[in-house]
Amino acid sequence: MATKETIVITCASGKQAAPLIRLLHTSQKYNLRLIVHSTSSLERLQKSYPDVDVRTTELTEPSQCLAIVKDAAVVYHIGPSLHPHETTIGINMIDAAKASRSVKHFVYSSVLNSQFRKLMNHDCKRYVEEHLIESELPYTILCPTHFMDTLPIPMFLKQMETKQKGEGLVFPAMWNPEVKFSFVALQDLAEAAFTVIEQREKHFRAKYDIVSTELLSYNEVLKKVGGVLGREIRAEQKGFEDAVATFGARLFGGKIKDVDSGMRDGLERLLLYYNRHGLQGSSNVLEWLIGRKLTGHEEWTKQMVESLTAT
Repeated sequence: MATKETIVITCASGKQAAPLIRLLHTSQKYNLRLIVHSTSSLERLQKSYPDVDVRTTELTEPSQCLAIVKDAAVVYHIGPSLHPHETTIGINMIDAAKASRSVKHFVYSSVLNSQFRKLMNHDCKRYVEEHLIESELPYTILCPTHFMDTLPIPMFLKQMETKQKGEGLVFPAMWNPEVKFSFVALQDLAEAAFTVIEQREKHFRAKYDIVSTELLSYNEVLKKVGGVLGREIRAEQKGFEDAVATFGARLFGGKIKDVDSGMRDGLERLLLYYNRHGLQGSSNVLEWLIGRKLTGHEEWTKQMVESLTAT
């Protein structure tokens, strides 16, 4: 019986990695090595996947990156977005993969339009992409857009419990809700990543935009989501400082005054950019990659509601 190949996944405790881990684990074709930063994340993943190798690692340390890619065939690198050392971490992982001589495929989860230098988190990824392309490793770069899964369906359901029937719901908008975005469902992204890992050579030296939807403003999205929930949802845009504090607490899990200044700078630039430009791309590539109709907000909302009400 052939030995299973090992796949390393970094930032494995985040929302982006979760559906990909489920797909890979269900396939039973690979040994998974899941890399996290905190003990709490390690314990949570070990509980969910007791048969999987889960490790805490400091990815800013080159020697630790070398240790986690040892004997691995595939690296799926998700960088810690808005982290002050995100570029260093990406370069460390690429250098470790190259030094290991076992890595046959390096898949990098980047971002749509990494060339946007005004966005610090995009610019960090641009440098990682350049280093990866020049590394001579067999690589694929995936470029996901704005995550559909950040919409707070649990918050809407909680509002529905306290509001009168027919009374509208409120969405706290962090930027202008009339600005157009492209969205991606994390399940679609996971299936694209799974396809790339499975087919391997077919996707060497490729860079794919990962987009699930047409261009939509948040007001248009809320209309679609509200149609499924049977309630009107109204966006209330927060002032800039309030948006920074609220969004920062959501991303970093603490008060914005306690966040690293570089991370705060990146968040502030992101909110200013989204308020004017959004994030926009084409869904053509993703539909080709996963070979099915892409997930829209109505379908995604139904799936979320079913999942939340079943627990």
